[in-house]
Amino acid sequence: MKKIILFVTVFFTLNTSAQVFKLVKDINRTGDANPYHMTEFNGKVYFRATQTANGEELWVSDGTTAGTRMFKDIKPGSRSSSIAWITVVGDIFYFRADNGTNGQELWISDGTAAGTRMLKDIRSGAKSSNLSYFKVYAGKLYFRANDGMNGEELWVSDGTAVGTKMVKDIHTSGNGNPSYLTVSNGKLYFTATDGTNGKELWVSDGTASGTQMVQDINPGAASSKLMYLTEFSGKTYFRAKDGTAGYELWVTDGTSAGTQMVKDINPGVGNASPAYMTVYNGKLYFRANDGTNSVQLWVSDGTSAGTQMLKKIHPAGNAVVDYLSVFNGKLYFRGDDGTNGQELWETDGTKVGTRMVKDINKNRSSSPHDFFIYHAKLYFIAREANGAQLYESDGTAAGTKLISPTVTLSDNPLGNPANMVFFNGSIYFRANYNTKGKELWKYTTPVPRR
Repeated sequence: MKKIILFVTVFFTLNTSAQVFKLVKDINRTGDANPYHMTEFNGKVYFRATQTANGEELWVSDGTTAGTRMFKDIKPGSRSSSIAWITVVGDIFYFRADNGTNGQELWISDGTAAGTRMLKDIRSGAKSSNLSYFKVYAGKLYFRANDGMNGEELWVSDGTAVGTKMVKDIHTSGNGNPSYLTVSNGKLYFTATDGTNGKELWVSDGTASGTQMVQDINPGAASSKLMYLTEFSGKTYFRAKDGTAGYELWVTDGTSAGTQMVKDINPGVGNASPAYMTVYNGKLYFRANDGTNSVQLWVSDGTSAGTQMLKKIHPAGNAVVDYLSVFNGKLYFRGDDGTNGQELWETDGTKVGTRMVKDINKNRSSSPHDFFIYHAKLYFIAREANGAQLYESDGTAAGTKLISPTVTLSDNPLGNPANMVFFNGSIYFRANYNTKGKELWKYTTPVPRR
Protein backbone atom coordinates (compact mmCIF):
# COMPACT_ATOMS: atom_id res chain seq x y z
CA MET A 1 0.00 0.00 0.00
CA LYS A 2 2.83 2.45 0.84
CA LYS A 3 4.34 1.96 -2.65
CA ILE A 4 1.01 2.84 -4.28
CA ILE A 5 0.63 5.99 -2.20
CA LEU A 6 4.17 7.08 -3.02
CA PHE A 7 3.61 6.59 -6.75
CA VAL A 8 0.42 8.61 -6.77
CA THR A 9 1.96 11.42 -4.71
CA VAL A 10 4.98 11.72 -6.99
CA PHE A 11 2.73 11.70 -10.07
CA PHE A 12 0.66 14.49 -8.54
CA THR A 13 3.74 16.56 -7.73
CA LEU A 14 5.14 16.26 -11.22
CA ASN A 15 1.93 16.97 -13.08
CA THR A 16 0.37 19.77 -11.05
CA SER A 17 2.86 22.60 -10.86
CA ALA A 18 0.20 25.02 -9.64
CA GLN A 19 -0.29 23.36 -6.25
CA VAL A 20 1.58 20.72 -4.30
CA PHE A 21 0.75 18.87 -1.10
CA LYS A 22 3.58 17.13 0.68
CA LEU A 23 3.96 15.11 3.85
CA VAL A 24 7.01 16.78 5.35
CA LYS A 25 7.79 13.86 7.62
CA ASP A 26 6.12 10.89 9.29
CA ILE A 27 7.39 11.89 12.71
CA ASN A 28 5.58 9.25 14.74
CA ARG A 29 5.47 5.99 12.82
CA THR A 30 3.35 4.25 15.46
CA GLY A 31 0.74 6.95 16.09
CA ASP A 32 -0.06 10.66 15.86
CA ALA A 33 2.76 13.20 16.01
CA ASN A 34 0.21 16.00 16.55
CA PRO A 35 2.51 18.90 15.58
CA TYR A 36 1.29 22.05 17.28
CA HIS A 37 2.37 25.57 18.34
CA MET A 38 4.16 25.99 15.00
CA THR A 39 6.22 29.19 15.03
CA GLU A 40 8.73 30.57 12.51
CA PHE A 41 12.11 31.61 13.84
CA ASN A 42 15.33 32.37 11.95
CA GLY A 43 14.34 30.60 8.74
CA LYS A 44 12.92 27.49 10.36
CA VAL A 45 9.68 26.44 11.98
CA TYR A 46 9.64 25.22 15.58
CA PHE A 47 6.83 23.21 17.09
CA ARG A 48 5.96 20.50 19.56
CA ALA A 49 5.46 16.95 18.33
CA THR A 50 5.18 13.46 19.73
CA GLN A 51 7.17 10.31 19.12
CA THR A 52 6.36 7.12 20.99
CA ALA A 53 9.95 6.74 22.19
CA ASN A 54 10.56 10.39 23.19
CA GLY A 55 7.15 11.70 24.13
CA GLU A 56 6.08 15.24 23.29
CA GLU A 57 9.16 17.40 22.66
CA LEU A 58 10.43 20.46 20.80
CA TRP A 59 10.94 19.90 17.06
CA VAL A 60 12.31 21.95 14.19
CA SER A 61 11.91 21.83 10.41
CA ASP A 62 13.47 23.58 7.42
CA GLY A 63 10.68 22.19 5.22
CA THR A 64 12.53 19.03 4.16
CA THR A 65 12.22 15.50 5.47
CA ALA A 66 15.89 15.34 6.42
CA GLY A 67 15.74 18.76 8.04
CA THR A 68 12.76 17.87 10.26
CA ARG A 69 14.02 16.51 13.54
CA MET A 70 13.61 16.59 17.29
CA PHE A 71 15.38 19.75 18.36
CA LYS A 72 15.96 18.77 21.96
CA ASP A 73 14.78 15.98 24.25
CA ILE A 74 14.05 18.26 27.19
CA LYS A 75 12.44 15.55 29.30
CA PRO A 76 14.47 12.41 28.51
CA GLY A 77 12.71 9.16 27.70
CA SER A 78 9.11 8.68 26.67
CA ARG A 79 7.73 11.33 29.01
CA SER A 80 6.49 14.64 27.57
CA SER A 81 8.01 18.04 28.27
CA SER A 82 4.68 19.89 27.82
CA ILE A 83 5.91 22.44 25.26
CA ALA A 84 3.64 25.48 24.91
CA TRP A 85 3.57 29.24 24.34
CA ILE A 86 6.40 29.40 21.80
CA THR A 87 6.95 33.16 21.42
CA VAL A 88 9.62 35.00 19.43
CA VAL A 89 11.22 38.15 20.86
CA GLY A 90 14.03 39.49 18.68
CA ASP A 91 16.80 36.93 18.23
CA ILE A 92 15.47 34.41 20.76
CA PHE A 93 12.26 32.57 21.47
CA TYR A 94 10.65 31.69 24.76
CA PHE A 95 8.50 28.71 25.62
CA ARG A 96 7.18 26.69 28.51
CA ALA A 97 8.69 23.28 29.19
CA ASP A 98 9.13 20.63 31.87
CA ASN A 99 12.48 18.86 32.17
CA GLY A 100 11.21 16.36 34.73
CA THR A 101 13.03 18.04 37.59
CA ASN A 102 11.87 21.65 37.82
CA GLY A 103 8.28 21.42 36.65
CA GLN A 104 6.87 23.59 33.86
CA GLU A 105 9.14 26.63 33.73
CA LEU A 106 10.34 29.39 31.41
CA TRP A 107 12.77 28.23 28.72
CA ILE A 108 14.67 30.13 26.07
CA SER A 109 16.38 29.27 22.79
CA ASP A 110 18.59 31.00 20.24
CA GLY A 111 17.97 28.25 17.70
CA THR A 112 20.83 26.00 18.81
CA ALA A 113 20.63 22.97 21.07
CA ALA A 114 23.35 24.39 23.31
CA GLY A 115 21.49 27.70 23.53
CA THR A 116 18.23 26.04 24.52
CA ARG A 117 17.90 26.02 28.28
CA MET A 118 15.69 26.75 31.23
CA LEU A 119 15.95 30.49 31.78
CA LYS A 120 14.78 30.52 35.37
CA ASP A 121 13.23 28.14 37.86
CA ILE A 122 10.59 30.66 38.87
CA ARG A 123 8.97 28.29 41.34
CA SER A 124 11.98 26.61 42.86
CA GLY A 125 11.87 22.83 42.98
CA ALA A 126 9.67 20.28 41.24
CA LYS A 127 6.45 22.31 41.23
CA SER A 128 5.44 24.30 38.13
CA SER A 129 5.13 28.06 37.97
CA ASN A 130 1.99 27.73 35.80
CA LEU A 131 3.21 30.01 33.00
CA SER A 132 0.58 31.37 30.62
CA TYR A 133 -0.60 34.38 28.57
CA PHE A 134 2.75 35.15 26.89
CA LYS A 135 2.76 38.60 25.27
CA VAL A 136 5.55 40.68 23.70
CA TYR A 137 5.54 44.30 24.81
CA ALA A 138 8.30 46.93 24.47
CA GLY A 139 10.87 44.29 23.47
CA LYS A 140 10.28 42.08 26.48
CA LEU A 141 8.13 39.07 27.33
CA TYR A 142 5.26 39.52 29.77
CA PHE A 143 3.37 36.58 31.21
CA ARG A 144 1.53 35.15 34.21
CA ALA A 145 3.50 33.03 36.67
CA ASN A 146 3.44 31.71 40.23
CA ASP A 147 6.67 31.70 42.22
CA GLY A 148 5.10 29.75 45.09
CA MET A 149 5.15 32.76 47.40
CA ASN A 150 3.18 35.55 45.73
CA GLY A 151 0.59 33.60 43.80
CA GLU A 152 -0.15 34.02 40.09
CA GLU A 153 1.04 37.50 39.14
CA LEU A 154 2.38 39.57 36.23
CA TRP A 155 5.98 38.76 35.29
CA VAL A 156 8.46 40.05 32.73
CA SER A 157 11.66 38.75 31.13
CA ASP A 158 14.40 40.46 29.13
CA GLY A 159 16.04 37.12 28.28
CA THR A 160 18.27 36.93 31.34
CA ALA A 161 17.69 35.16 34.65
CA VAL A 162 18.18 38.37 36.66
CA GLY A 163 15.86 40.23 34.29
CA THR A 164 13.10 37.66 34.73
CA LYS A 165 11.05 38.99 37.62
CA MET A 166 7.62 39.81 38.95
CA VAL A 167 6.38 43.19 37.76
CA LYS A 168 3.97 43.70 40.63
CA ASP A 169 2.28 41.69 43.37
CA ILE A 170 -1.22 42.79 42.37
CA HIS A 171 -3.07 40.61 44.90
CA THR A 172 -0.84 40.73 47.99
CA SER A 173 -2.62 37.86 49.76
CA GLY A 174 -3.65 35.66 46.83
CA ASN A 175 -3.61 35.29 43.06
CA GLY A 176 -3.78 38.41 40.88
CA ASN A 177 -4.54 36.13 37.92
CA PRO A 178 -3.51 38.50 35.11
CA SER A 179 -5.22 37.30 31.93
CA TYR A 180 -5.87 38.28 28.30
CA LEU A 181 -2.65 40.31 28.00
CA THR A 182 -3.13 42.69 25.05
CA VAL A 183 -0.93 45.43 23.61
CA SER A 184 -3.00 48.40 22.49
CA ASN A 185 -2.02 52.00 21.79
CA GLY A 186 1.42 51.54 23.32
CA LYS A 187 0.18 50.07 26.58
CA LEU A 188 -0.18 46.59 28.04
CA TYR A 189 -3.75 45.88 29.09
CA PHE A 190 -4.97 42.83 30.96
CA THR A 191 -7.53 41.68 33.50
CA ALA A 192 -6.59 41.07 37.13
CA THR A 193 -7.89 41.16 40.68
CA ASP A 194 -6.30 42.87 43.66
CA GLY A 195 -8.48 40.93 46.12
CA THR A 196 -10.72 43.91 46.80
CA ASN A 197 -12.18 44.95 43.47
CA GLY A 198 -12.74 41.68 41.65
CA LYS A 199 -11.29 40.95 38.22
CA GLU A 200 -11.11 44.29 36.40
CA LEU A 201 -9.25 46.17 33.68
CA TRP A 202 -5.58 46.88 34.41
CA VAL A 203 -2.82 48.61 32.49
CA SER A 204 0.97 48.51 32.72
CA ASP A 205 3.96 50.36 31.31
CA GLY A 206 6.25 47.59 32.58
CA THR A 207 6.99 49.13 35.96
CA ALA A 208 5.42 48.38 39.35
CA SER A 209 4.27 51.98 39.81
CA GLY A 210 2.90 52.07 36.27
CA THR A 211 0.86 48.91 36.76
CA GLN A 212 -2.58 49.87 38.04
CA MET A 213 -6.28 49.24 37.76
CA VAL A 214 -7.86 51.47 35.11
CA GLN A 215 -11.37 51.39 36.55
CA ASP A 216 -13.48 49.29 38.89
CA ILE A 217 -16.11 48.71 36.21
CA ASN A 218 -18.25 46.41 38.34
CA PRO A 219 -17.96 48.12 41.74
CA GLY A 220 -16.85 46.20 44.79
CA ALA A 221 -15.77 42.58 44.94
CA ALA A 222 -17.74 41.57 41.83
CA SER A 223 -15.87 41.19 38.53
CA SER A 224 -16.57 42.87 35.21
CA LYS A 225 -15.30 39.70 33.45
CA LEU A 226 -14.03 41.66 30.48
CA MET A 227 -12.76 40.00 27.30
CA TYR A 228 -11.90 40.68 23.65
CA LEU A 229 -9.63 43.71 24.15
CA THR A 230 -9.21 45.22 20.68
CA GLU A 231 -7.42 48.35 19.48
CA PHE A 232 -9.54 50.62 17.31
CA SER A 233 -9.30 54.31 16.39
CA GLY A 234 -6.77 55.19 19.09
CA LYS A 235 -8.67 53.47 21.90
CA THR A 236 -9.23 49.97 23.26
CA TYR A 237 -12.62 48.29 23.01
CA PHE A 238 -13.78 45.29 24.99
CA ARG A 239 -16.70 43.41 26.50
CA ALA A 240 -17.59 43.97 30.16
CA LYS A 241 -20.44 44.13 32.66
CA ASP A 242 -20.87 46.86 35.26
CA GLY A 243 -23.40 45.17 37.55
CA THR A 244 -26.31 47.19 36.17
CA ALA A 245 -26.19 46.38 32.48
CA GLY A 246 -25.17 42.96 31.18
CA TYR A 247 -22.14 42.16 29.03
CA GLU A 248 -21.90 45.17 26.70
CA LEU A 249 -19.44 47.05 24.46
CA TRP A 250 -16.99 49.22 26.40
CA VAL A 251 -14.09 51.51 25.50
CA THR A 252 -11.05 52.94 27.28
CA ASP A 253 -8.32 55.45 26.52
CA GLY A 254 -6.28 54.11 29.44
CA THR A 255 -7.77 56.45 32.04
CA SER A 256 -10.65 55.91 34.45
CA ALA A 257 -12.49 58.96 33.11
CA GLY A 258 -12.07 57.68 29.55
CA THR A 259 -13.44 54.22 30.33
CA GLN A 260 -17.16 53.89 29.62
CA MET A 261 -19.85 51.78 28.02
CA VAL A 262 -20.26 52.59 24.33
CA LYS A 263 -23.84 51.39 24.12
CA ASP A 264 -26.28 49.24 26.09
CA ILE A 265 -27.04 47.04 23.08
CA ASN A 266 -29.24 44.63 25.02
CA PRO A 267 -31.04 47.10 27.32
CA GLY A 268 -31.17 46.45 31.04
CA VAL A 269 -29.62 43.36 32.57
CA GLY A 270 -29.64 41.41 29.29
CA ASN A 271 -26.31 40.37 27.78
CA ALA A 272 -25.36 41.63 24.33
CA SER A 273 -22.12 39.63 24.69
CA PRO A 274 -20.16 41.41 21.94
CA ALA A 275 -17.39 39.14 20.65
CA TYR A 276 -14.89 38.55 17.83
CA MET A 277 -14.21 42.27 17.46
CA THR A 278 -12.42 43.02 14.20
CA VAL A 279 -11.37 46.31 12.62
CA TYR A 280 -12.37 46.63 8.97
CA ASN A 281 -12.57 49.66 6.70
CA GLY A 282 -12.38 52.18 9.55
CA LYS A 283 -15.04 50.56 11.73
CA LEU A 284 -15.31 47.89 14.41
CA TYR A 285 -17.29 44.76 13.53
CA PHE A 286 -18.46 42.14 15.99
CA ARG A 287 -21.30 39.86 16.87
CA ALA A 288 -23.89 40.87 19.44
CA ASN A 289 -27.37 40.07 20.73
CA ASP A 290 -29.77 42.98 21.27
CA GLY A 291 -32.34 40.78 23.01
CA THR A 292 -34.76 40.97 20.09
CA ASN A 293 -32.87 39.71 17.06
CA SER A 294 -30.57 37.16 18.73
CA VAL A 295 -26.90 37.03 17.68
CA GLN A 296 -26.24 39.03 14.49
CA LEU A 297 -23.47 41.04 12.80
CA TRP A 298 -22.95 44.48 14.33
CA VAL A 299 -20.78 47.48 13.46
CA SER A 300 -19.56 50.51 15.42
CA ASP A 301 -17.75 53.75 14.66
CA GLY A 302 -17.07 54.16 18.39
CA THR A 303 -20.19 56.18 19.20
CA SER A 304 -23.49 55.01 20.64
CA ALA A 305 -25.45 56.29 17.63
CA GLY A 306 -22.99 54.67 15.24
CA THR A 307 -23.24 51.26 16.92
CA GLN A 308 -25.92 49.23 15.19
CA MET A 309 -26.86 45.87 13.70
CA LEU A 310 -25.55 45.69 10.14
CA LYS A 311 -27.85 42.93 8.94
CA LYS A 312 -30.26 40.41 10.37
CA ILE A 313 -28.65 37.36 8.79
CA HIS A 314 -30.73 34.75 10.60
CA PRO A 315 -34.39 35.88 10.54
CA ALA A 316 -35.44 33.88 13.58
CA GLY A 317 -32.37 32.87 15.55
CA ASN A 318 -28.61 32.86 16.14
CA ALA A 319 -26.58 33.88 13.07
CA VAL A 320 -23.34 32.62 14.79
CA VAL A 321 -20.97 35.27 13.27
CA ASP A 322 -17.42 34.32 14.27
CA TYR A 323 -13.89 33.91 12.83
CA LEU A 324 -14.07 37.42 11.34
CA SER A 325 -11.16 37.91 8.91
CA VAL A 326 -10.28 40.75 6.54
CA PHE A 327 -9.39 39.53 3.05
CA ASN A 328 -9.22 41.17 -0.36
CA GLY A 329 -11.10 44.31 0.69
CA LYS A 330 -13.94 42.51 2.44
CA LEU A 331 -14.72 40.97 5.80
CA TYR A 332 -15.27 37.20 5.86
CA PHE A 333 -16.88 35.20 8.63
CA ARG A 334 -18.88 32.12 9.53
CA GLY A 335 -22.60 32.81 9.47
CA ASP A 336 -25.93 31.00 9.62
CA ASP A 337 -29.03 32.28 7.80
CA GLY A 338 -31.31 29.63 9.29
CA THR A 339 -31.66 27.83 5.96
CA ASN A 340 -28.19 26.78 4.84
CA GLY A 341 -26.50 26.18 8.18
CA GLN A 342 -23.13 27.62 9.15
CA GLU A 343 -21.37 28.64 5.95
CA LEU A 344 -18.86 31.14 4.53
CA TRP A 345 -20.14 34.72 4.46
CA GLU A 346 -18.73 38.09 3.46
CA THR A 347 -19.55 41.76 3.89
CA ASP A 348 -18.35 44.99 2.32
CA GLY A 349 -19.82 46.94 5.23
CA THR A 350 -23.27 47.40 3.71
CA LYS A 351 -26.48 45.47 4.30
CA VAL A 352 -26.85 44.54 0.63
CA GLY A 353 -23.18 43.57 0.42
CA THR A 354 -23.49 41.10 3.31
CA ARG A 355 -24.13 37.70 1.78
CA MET A 356 -23.30 34.02 1.83
CA VAL A 357 -20.36 33.25 -0.45
CA LYS A 358 -21.20 29.59 -0.92
CA ASP A 359 -23.28 26.82 0.61
CA ILE A 360 -20.33 24.43 0.90
CA ASN A 361 -22.17 21.58 2.58
CA LYS A 362 -25.67 21.09 1.15
CA ASN A 363 -26.67 18.55 3.80
CA ARG A 364 -25.46 20.21 6.98
CA SER A 365 -23.29 23.06 8.24
CA SER A 366 -19.79 23.16 6.83
CA SER A 367 -18.74 25.27 9.85
CA PRO A 368 -15.78 27.10 8.23
CA HIS A 369 -13.09 28.12 10.71
CA ASP A 370 -9.36 28.82 11.17
CA PHE A 371 -9.23 31.40 8.35
CA PHE A 372 -5.76 31.97 6.93
CA ILE A 373 -4.57 34.18 4.05
CA TYR A 374 -1.94 32.77 1.71
CA HIS A 375 -0.87 33.89 -1.77
CA ALA A 376 -3.93 36.10 -2.37
CA LYS A 377 -6.47 33.47 -1.34
CA LEU A 378 -8.43 32.71 1.80
CA TYR A 379 -7.86 29.26 3.30
CA PHE A 380 -9.95 27.65 5.99
CA ILE A 381 -11.17 24.36 7.40
CA ALA A 382 -14.71 23.25 6.56
CA ARG A 383 -16.69 20.06 6.92
CA GLU A 384 -17.98 18.05 4.00
CA ALA A 385 -18.99 14.39 3.63
CA ASN A 386 -15.52 13.15 4.65
CA GLY A 387 -15.08 15.43 7.64
CA ALA A 388 -12.85 18.46 8.11
CA GLN A 389 -11.01 19.40 4.92
CA LEU A 390 -8.89 22.27 3.61
CA TYR A 391 -10.67 24.82 1.43
CA GLU A 392 -9.51 27.83 -0.54
CA SER A 393 -11.49 30.81 -1.77
CA ASP A 394 -10.95 33.85 -3.97
CA GLY A 395 -14.19 35.33 -2.63
CA THR A 396 -16.46 33.87 -5.33
CA ALA A 397 -18.69 30.81 -5.16
CA ALA A 398 -16.92 29.21 -8.11
CA GLY A 399 -13.52 29.92 -6.60
CA THR A 400 -14.41 28.42 -3.22
CA LYS A 401 -13.41 24.78 -3.33
CA LEU A 402 -11.99 21.83 -1.47
CA ILE A 403 -8.30 21.13 -2.05
CA SER A 404 -6.46 17.97 -1.07
CA PRO A 405 -3.88 15.47 -2.28
CA THR A 406 -5.11 13.23 -5.10
CA VAL A 407 -5.57 10.34 -2.67
CA THR A 408 -7.34 10.76 0.64
CA LEU A 409 -7.49 7.48 2.52
CA SER A 410 -8.71 8.80 5.86
CA ASP A 411 -11.87 10.61 6.92
CA ASN A 412 -11.69 13.92 8.76
CA PRO A 413 -8.03 14.49 7.76
CA LEU A 414 -7.62 17.92 9.32
CA GLY A 415 -9.55 17.63 12.57
CA ASN A 416 -9.57 20.65 14.87
CA PRO A 417 -7.54 22.77 14.78
CA ALA A 418 -5.08 22.40 11.90
CA ASN A 419 -2.69 25.03 13.35
CA MET A 420 -1.76 26.58 9.99
CA VAL A 421 1.35 28.73 9.72
CA PHE A 422 3.08 30.40 6.76
CA PHE A 423 6.74 29.50 6.38
CA ASN A 424 9.23 29.62 3.51
CA GLY A 425 6.59 30.05 0.79
CA SER A 426 4.23 27.31 1.99
CA ILE A 427 1.43 26.67 4.44
CA TYR A 428 2.40 24.18 7.14
CA PHE A 429 -0.30 22.38 9.06
CA ARG A 430 -1.30 19.22 10.89
CA ALA A 431 -3.19 16.58 8.89
CA ASN A 432 -3.84 12.89 8.40
CA TYR A 433 -4.28 12.43 4.66
CA ASN A 434 -2.80 8.97 4.19
CA THR A 435 -3.49 6.96 7.36
CA LYS A 436 -0.03 7.74 8.76
CA GLY A 437 -1.63 9.66 11.60
CA LYS A 438 -1.69 13.39 12.32
CA GLU A 439 1.62 14.55 10.93
CA LEU A 440 3.33 17.65 9.54
CA TRP A 441 2.17 18.56 6.01
CA LYS A 442 2.76 21.51 3.75
CA TYR A 443 0.89 23.00 0.82
CA THR A 444 2.60 25.18 -1.78
CA THR A 445 1.31 27.37 -4.60
CA PRO A 446 3.22 29.78 -6.86
CA VAL A 447 3.48 33.39 -5.77
CA PRO A 448 0.67 35.24 -7.62
CA ARG A 449 1.72 37.58 -10.39
CA ARG A 450 0.98 41.24 -9.87
